[in-house]
Amino acid sequence: MPLETLSGAMVRAVIFDMDGLMLDTERVGRVAYRLATGALGYQPDDAIYQRAVGRNVRDTERVFAECYGKRFPYCTTTTMTATRADRSRSTGSRRPH
Repeated sequence: MPLETLSGAMVRAVIFDMDGLMLDTERVGRVAYRLATGALGYQPDDAIYQRAVGRNVRDTERVFAECYGKRFPYCTTTTMTATRADRSRSTGSRRPH
């Protein structure tokens, strides 16, 4: 059943790219993670990032705590990472700002 948008246009289909097949969002996220961890004084590590990909929040926080220590500012890092990645996606850039 078609849905009407706020502009009055009819939407007949919605595509969810859950695995990154259509848009390579993981690359932008990885670069944003590097920038955030570096800005907070931690050494970015792609192997750590890769261990966290596809996990839920609790498991991801556990991965970072195991690798960086229990004092790692997980919430601050994820907020910075998301902000940088979102800014990059909204501008169409492949590099987070």
